[in-house]
Amino acid sequence: MGSLAGSQRTASQTAIAGSRTEGVLSKPNPEQSEPEGTTAQDGPIDQRPTWPPSRASSLTIERLPPVEERYANRARQLQFGGDSSALALLSPNEQSSSDLWPDPQWPRRSLLGDVLADHANYYSRRNLTLLAAGVGVAACMANTQLDETLRRNYQEDIRDLRTDEFAEAIHTPEVLGNGVITIPVFCGAALIGSWFDDHPLGHGSSEWGQRSLRTILVGGPPMLAMQWVTGASRPGETDEGSRWGSFHDNNGVSGHSFMGAVPFISAAKMTEDPFWKAAFYAGSTLAAFSRINDDDHYASQAMLGWWMAYVAATAVDNTEQGNLTVFPLPVANGIGMGVEYRR
Repeated sequence: MGSLAGSQRTASQTAIAGSRTEGVLSKPNPEQSEPEGTTAQDGPIDQRPTWPPSRASSLTIERLPPVEERYANRARQLQFGGDSSALALLSPNEQSSSDLWPDPQWPRRSLLGDVLADHANYYSRRNLTLLAAGVGVAACMANTQLDETLRRNYQEDIRDLRTDEFAEAIHTPEVLGNGVITIPVFCGAALIGSWFDDHPLGHGSSEWGQRSLRTILVGGPPMLAMQWVTGASRPGETDEGSRWGSFHDNNGVSGHSFMGAVPFISAAKMTEDPFWKAAFYAGSTLAAFSRINDDDHYASQAMLGWWMAYVAATAVDNTEQGNLTVFPLPVANGIGMGVEYRR
């Protein structure tokens, strides 16, 4: 009896120690550690992991499906340490509890967590510096004669039938810059692509749709606010031209330029191929060009709309690169929230 009890304790300790390897927690195989007086024929054993697991229960390891493997890696880094630093927003009692067992299958990435991380990245010092630089350039153009000079030279010396036809070709389907058209497209790409996530095209479509939507969510409100803060008018509307005057008007930033740039910049951020990256960035300027060609916006207004889309897409890309992640954290008494920052 003493030898049998010792072997059971050894099996139990070995199984619990093994939980640090890749996999998910589940009840042990009855053939490996079986209480005295019971057999495998006593009935089926539930293979679902308990939460939280009992301190006295033995645990073994079950391999994860490939799709969930990345979530297990992140959960192990939080539970057992790793290259990243994590801050768990838990109470002292929860932090000291020995029953704190994060479930490796818990999906660290969620839409809400990504959006929160997008906003944290957008309002980071680096991103705000980029935004301030663009606003500064636009202010110099709008509050001097530069905007009016560029407008006059383009409309009188460059604009012709060919540029009109090109701009009209962009605007005829009303796809670029029209949120009523593009936002449903982004939603459809994100949803349909997620159904075929195992296929490269489906995964890419889903990521592109989600990135574009999140770029609008994080960058849209500041863009709308800047339209009123700058308070500038369209060409020919007032004698003030493009000069800023807070809350006098709401055309200081081109919304079409912003919306038209989002899908192309999001795609450019997803590829490392120099040719496609350059092509997508070139495509992101089409909506801004059409607004200038049609004399609907000054150059500073079209440029600032494009720039704010770029800054927002950069914040989303920083989230995708894993610099900052906000995630739900299962704890012994419920659900908490964690923040992970990578350097």
